[in-house]
Amino acid sequence: LRIFALVLCLLAVMTSFASCGKKSEGAIVYKNPDGKVTSALDTSFLSFWIAVQNNQYAAYISAFDAAQGWDTVVEKESGKTLRDVMLEEAVRTASSMLQAEYIHDHVCGIEFTDTQADSVSEYINGLVSTFGSEKNLETELSAYGASIEALEKYMTLMLKYETLYGYLYSEGGEREITPEMKK
Repeated sequence: LRIFALVLCLLAVMTSFASCGKKSEGAIVYKNPDGKVTSALDTSFLSFWIAVQNNQYAAYISAFDAAQGWDTVVEKESGKTLRDVMLEEAVRTASSMLQAEYIHDHVCGIEFTDTQADSVSEYINGLVSTFGSEKNLETELSAYGASIEALEKYMTLMLKYETLYGYLYSEGGEREITPEMKK
């Protein structure tokens, strides 16, 4: 229970620090509460993440206003478009991934099992096989401004997020979500 409370406190503190993170050339740098850079996302990762977000909401956007699409103005006073909203959300969620990574690695000290550690490289190797070569996969990813390293970072962050969630909330976790809580 104390670890859960600590995690919640740290999340609150880190949320304020995440907004103070440096952004240079589109990259997000995350600093811990002591001001030390603990992790960063480069422009390749952000390009990949924006492409994921874009793809995820594309059907909704075309149904919302097919003529304007992402350029649909949602705040007339500011001129904010759906594209602006999506980019803000992509940066916000990328920052939260870095927060989860910090908590996973430095607060809870969670380490991947061998199976988990191998799963990311196995997934990447499977894609290399599917595309015929590492160069072909790089070419495909470059269409989205991304790289194999960005994909690997994404997969690792998602695994850390999932592992952290399980550590905290699964059966036997620090703050297990019981069937009664789900009602």
